[in-house]
Amino acid sequence: MHVSKTTEQESNLSDQDRERIRLHLRKLLESRAFAHSHRSQAFLRYIVEEALAGRAAQIKERNVGVDVFGRNENFDPQEESIVRVGAWEVRKRLLHAYQADFGDGVRIEIPVGSYCPTFRLESSAAPVPRRIPAPAAWHFVIPGISAKIREHQWLCLAASIFGVGTVLFFLLGVLRPRTPLDLLWQSFAMHKQPVLLALPEPRVWNMKYPELLFSNHAKEIPIDAVSPVDSYTGAGAGWGAARFAEQLASRHQQFIIRFGKDVSFPDLAQSPTIIFGGQSSPLSVQMTSNLRYRLISESDKAVIADTRIKGAQWSNSGNKPLSGMHEGYALITILHSTDTGLPLMIVAGLGPADTRAGAEFLTNNSYLQELTKAAPKNWLKKNCQVVLQDVAYGDSPGRPNVVAWYVW
Repeated sequence: MHVSKTTEQESNLSDQDRERIRLHLRKLLESRAFAHSHRSQAFLRYIVEEALAGRAAQIKERNVGVDVFGRNENFDPQEESIVRVGAWEVRKRLLHAYQADFGDGVRIEIPVGSYCPTFRLESSAAPVPRRIPAPAAWHFVIPGISAKIREHQWLCLAASIFGVGTVLFFLLGVLRPRTPLDLLWQSFAMHKQPVLLALPEPRVWNMKYPELLFSNHAKEIPIDAVSPVDSYTGAGAGWGAARFAEQLASRHQQFIIRFGKDVSFPDLAQSPTIIFGGQSSPLSVQMTSNLRYRLISESDKAVIADTRIKGAQWSNSGNKPLSGMHEGYALITILHSTDTGLPLMIVAGLGPADTRAGAEFLTNNSYLQELTKAAPKNWLKKNCQVVLQDVAYGDSPGRPNVVAWYVW
């Protein structure tokens, strides 16, 4: 017999139950599934100990971020998904541990949508054998045939249950309305090949002669006194890659991340690809060069240009010193019909905050729902380009607004 005790009933746990759970936790953290992940160990240990101490109600995303991952008091779970990704990782490791027959009569689970653990305790009392009465004297049994009949009946019952379960599973999948977010990520989460996340390496100018900055001739530093360095990643692209990785992982789709020159055109023919970055990414510029909305440079300024309407273009405004605000733009391109037959997505902001705004748009169902109401039917299954406007406060973008779109 199994007894299930949730964290809402932690007060019903006996001292012996708590000791069994703690002993199980120690063995679990030393198992192969958890031994090499200190972060997953800390996460699981924290939520179990909090629940056993009677503080299950305090196991919230923000508290886990502060107590386990060391975030400060200003930590905003809506802006950073580290706790959600950590919970997904712990659930996966628990599943691997129990699939390997790890257990001693205790099982710890983390229900989806919650961070409070549940405990399943197997009764330590051995079950009492149940005597099966002999058949009545008048019950006619043919040796050898009755066993076959019973076996046939069990097989029919099992087949029926399997068939009904399959039909219900299919109907639930078909009848449940798919959200725009589901439709968007469906084409990237159905491949055997890992999805390639391509991050740019923006060029950072490094001073060869930094001492000249403190001389009386700082304004006369020759151009050959600086050199480009390609060993950095843009903040917007990094933030976007984290959000997209969460979307792919939740749909059990593998992915790989590459940087800068490690990504080339032949790679696009091998895997579904998501490219981040505007002018910092040569791939973004080249892949949009023949499309309606393109990334161009004009007077050393990054611009999104509409090639079908003369003079129509968007470029970032300068910062407003008093408010710390600036208006920026991002170009999203989604191509389903490509020469390779593999989907391609480009998230190209004119600045780091704009790339982040584009990633936020593509991972927020309410934003996609608004565009779905205005765009052509089934636009998420077609090639499309979307121009977004955002007002950034420092490095944090505000709500992205659609200013132009094209579907074909």
